[in-house]
Amino acid sequence: MREVELFGVKGGANYFLSAVKAVSLVILGPIVVTGNLDLTVVGGLLGCPFTIPFIMCNACPKAAFCMFGLIRPWFFSGIVAVSLLVGRVFCGILCPLGILNEFMFKLPVQKASMTNIDGKLRLAKYGVLILFFYLAFEAVTLLLELPPIGRVWSFMTMHQEKVRIILLVAVLIIIASSIFFYRAWCRYFCPIGTLSSLFNKFSLLSIKRDHDKCDECQACSNYCPVGLGIDISSSSPDCFKCFRCYAACKQGALRLHVRRAREE
Repeated sequence: MREVELFGVKGGANYFLSAVKAVSLVILGPIVVTGNLDLTVVGGLLGCPFTIPFIMCNACPKAAFCMFGLIRPWFFSGIVAVSLLVGRVFCGILCPLGILNEFMFKLPVQKASMTNIDGKLRLAKYGVLILFFYLAFEAVTLLLELPPIGRVWSFMTMHQEKVRIILLVAVLIIIASSIFFYRAWCRYFCPIGTLSSLFNKFSLLSIKRDHDKCDECQACSNYCPVGLGIDISSSSPDCFKCFRCYAACKQGALRLHVRRAREE
């Protein structure tokens, strides 16, 4: 394998990343929340008739009106494809909830640390991922009219109103907590983020440090939201691929590379 530099000029990297996030938030945000590009609720998170949104779109009576339901196969397939190729780039610069969490964290209030419970929460995210796959599998059995393997989905359906209230409260807590903790949902609970993080190690897109140019100013460490340190490891599952370290380096010591097979 050999590496080639992806971007030769990075003076406008911050502006480019901010523009991508803004576009994603404006377009994907309303579709996820309302199922539409405007504030009219036709589906999405607020209008989904099922207890757990976004899982049984194929059986949804609002499928013809909900834009999220229409794009869902391409949306999730795109996330998987992007993750396989370049790791957690969707988490870093495209996920509307992650971008909202990031903006909320910028509010000028005293921040809190999760260092003491970081290890336990890292294990919790794999439990959430297993639960997500289990619920998806139960939904598939219902769609195919197969005998159910469990009763979790049925139990939630029986208590749909209570579950909806719990989900709404959970969403509000996630948004509120993002003021004090940097993207806690993304780091510890999001099943999509956990799944994407597994591919960081094999990502074609990586960040390399030129030790000859680096003067160890710590800018990359200071701007890394998850504190990966000066020895940048974009293969770490904790790396969001937000490229803030790359944009912060004024010495040109960090280079964004894409790997490709060596030409014979």
